[in-house]
Amino acid sequence: MKKASLLLLIIVSLLATSFAGIGAARASAAALTITPSSTTAGQTYVGLGLNFTPTYSVSYMNLYLQGYTLPTTPQAGYVSISGGTSSTVALVAGSASSLIVLFSTPLTAGYSYTLYFSPSFGLMNPTTAGSYTVQATLAGTGSQTLTGTVAIGSGLGAFTITPSTGASGSISPSTPQAVTYGANETFRMTPDPGYHISDVLVDGVSVGAVSRYTFSNVMANHTIRASFAIHK
Repeated sequence: MKKASLLLLIIVSLLATSFAGIGAARASAAALTITPSSTTAGQTYVGLGLNFTPTYSVSYMNLYLQGYTLPTTPQAGYVSISGGTSSTVALVAGSASSLIVLFSTPLTAGYSYTLYFSPSFGLMNPTTAGSYTVQATLAGTGSQTLTGTVAIGSGLGAFTITPSTGASGSISPSTPQAVTYGANETFRMTPDPGYHISDVLVDGVSVGAVSRYTFSNVMANHTIRASFAIHK
């Protein structure tokens, strides 16, 4: 009887050790490696790779890309899955803040995979510097949530629009404006009494005698200059 109790205790101890090892393996798999891990703010049409090892068989993935934008309609042809057992991306839907990626055949647990969004997919980096979270929830025979971060450095985060005028009028704002990548900025031209707007040049090219001009979706530095003439 004592020998049976001792044997049972040994078996329970071994099982506990085994399950602890499984738990540790699952914990170590709960990481999402992102390539590139650091990049520049405001870059357009960027490639992005996500490496992961699923704990369960995976049929689809819900993906959250903090700060990224996707101005185009997602197309599965620009997304690939490699590593592990053979599979392809059958469907991609949603937006950068909530993408669903469906696989043609389930991904096998325990194998390393890389999901790659090519530049043609249309992803755009966050527009300001900082640390951004990428989160993937894998679903199939079980559910697993993986997270990783991307360091976004300054660079294309802001551009300068420089206004100027000739005599007999003003422009508002009248000082150089720092404009975030992809943002809009509006300038208003006002002639002095007895004068009118004769022309407005944007980057040296006439846009006519307009009293208001908006730079939309700014992706470069610009200049704007207003000139005025006396009434005849």
